[in-house]
Amino acid sequence: MTSAQVPYGDESVATSIDVAPLADPPRRVPAALRLGTFAWSWWEVWSLLMGLVTPVVLFVFWPETFSIVISLAALLVVWFRVRRFRRVGLLAHGKVATVTGADVQAVGTYYSGVTMSNMRVAQAHGWKVTRRTYSGPSTTTKISYQVDGASGSLRLRGLPYAGGVVLADPRHPERAAVVSQLPFSFEPGPDGQLVAEVSAWQWVGVFCALLLETTLVCVAVLAVYATWF
Repeated sequence: MTSAQVPYGDESVATSIDVAPLADPPRRVPAALRLGTFAWSWWEVWSLLMGLVTPVVLFVFWPETFSIVISLAALLVVWFRVRRFRRVGLLAHGKVATVTGADVQAVGTYYSGVTMSNMRVAQAHGWKVTRRTYSGPSTTTKISYQVDGASGSLRLRGLPYAGGVVLADPRHPERAAVVSQLPFSFEPGPDGQLVAEVSAWQWVGVFCALLLETTLVCVAVLAVYATWF
C-alpha cells in the first residue's frame, strides 16, 4: 500500500489515503474496461435531443438541412467516443499520481454556475468509486498532481474532490483523470493488474449506446445519400 497526502485548497488539514499499488506499465486492460468507450452517457443523449429536436421547424421548410444536422451529430458522437477510447491508453500506461493540491474553482448556486437535478454522479475515495443520484450544486475543482517528477493539473466537475486516485500518463503528464471520471469502476488486484467492476445495468447501457449510435450513423448515411445523390 502507498500513502499520499492530499491537501484541500488553502486549508492546513491533509488527508492520508492508502491505495493499492498498480503493476508497472504497460499493463493489461480488461475487455470490460475497453468497452467503457461505449458506456451510456446521459449528457450525450441530452445533447443529441437538443441538437436534433430544436431545429425541427428548419427541417420542415428546408428538408435538406436534416441531412446536414444529423451528419454533424454523427461526427460529434464519433469525436466523443474517440476521446473516451483514448482513456484506454491511460489505463494501460497511467501511474498513481501524487496529488499536490485540490482547489475549488466554482460552486453552482441558484443564481449562477451549474446545478444538477436527479443526476447520476460519481465520487472517488482512493480506488473506491460510489455512484448516486444527486441534486444540488456542481463543484469545479482544480486538482494539481505530480507523476515521475512532472507536474500537471486537471479539472473535476460534479461532486467535490474527496481523495480519489488520480491516474496520469508519465509519457504525456497532461493526460490524467480521477478514477471517478472513468466510465467503469476498477481497482488493482493482488498482482497489481486492473480488475473491472461492471454492473448489469452498465452492460445494458453499453448495448443501448451502441444501438443508438449505430442507428444514428446509419440514418445519417441514408439521409445524405437520399438528399444529395
